[in-house]
Amino acid sequence: MDKEERPLTRDDFADREGWLRHCHEGGIDLAHENGGFNGVRGEKHYAAMLGIIYGQSRRAYEHAWAQWGVSRSLRARQLYKAYHAVAFANCLGRVLDSSLDITWSLQGIRGDHEVLRHQTAFLDAIRRWFDRNDEWAAYMWVMERGDRFGLHTHINLYIPPNLAERFRKYAAATLARIVGGPLVDANGIRTMLIQPRDGRNVIGQWARFRYVMKGLDAGVMWFDRANPQASLTFKERANMRISFEGEISVKRMGVSRALDDSARRGWSALNEFPDMTIKEEGPLFDDRFLRWFCEHGDKIVAPSESRNGNARK
Repeated sequence: MDKEERPLTRDDFADREGWLRHCHEGGIDLAHENGGFNGVRGEKHYAAMLGIIYGQSRRAYEHAWAQWGVSRSLRARQLYKAYHAVAFANCLGRVLDSSLDITWSLQGIRGDHEVLRHQTAFLDAIRRWFDRNDEWAAYMWVMERGDRFGLHTHINLYIPPNLAERFRKYAAATLARIVGGPLVDANGIRTMLIQPRDGRNVIGQWARFRYVMKGLDAGVMWFDRANPQASLTFKERANMRISFEGEISVKRMGVSRALDDSARRGWSALNEFPDMTIKEEGPLFDDRFLRWFCEHGDKIVAPSESRNGNARK
């Protein structure tokens, strides 16, 4: 009986290019190399070709092959970030009760990275529009994937009533420019739906918040350290409807620069805001943050960089 031949290894080849050629022609998976796989770099023929296939770094490989960054739900840290952003906005007198929804597939935009690229351009444009109009770009957004229309974006935002109609026209024209064509709006199907509200509807704000956070991981919990058996999931704690909102390979949720953690820290260094921690007990979705603003708004001290992350004029 013939002795089974030993499989060739990198040490059997005089140079790396020869080894890469052997792997390519023999169907050998480079990602299972000992010591961890960190992509393929190089200018020679097989190195360049396999770099395109596998990626030229560990991160590029994971993006393409290992589903790096793919999420099936919103995580606890994203819930905290969104909740803190809304609470902080209320403390500054802004209620995120208006909504803006975009269905990207109606414009032929379907890939995750393609959607994120167009969405980033749109959000940057409206941020600059608010700044030009001496207002806050106060918003949070969540991306979801539906069975019928694929990827879509929900945005909760503050639209000053005196700017509502101007904003509606600007947003529609800007989105059309960014997607490169007229927006769909026929037979009850539309690319973009904007619903401005009066900027004071706290109940509506939190109802919309709970709706856009429905893709939360159902296992997110608040632990009662004194009585662990009494711990609740956030679904139970907030009486929320949780549902699967699709796999997404890009950032799933975000907030505007004016409401992010860095901005909140800057303001908190100068002001004593109410506790925005999500606790195991007590109200979650009430008007206490807006009431705080009504009582203390005239005493709030703004940092040198405030509105939209820009230097104050």
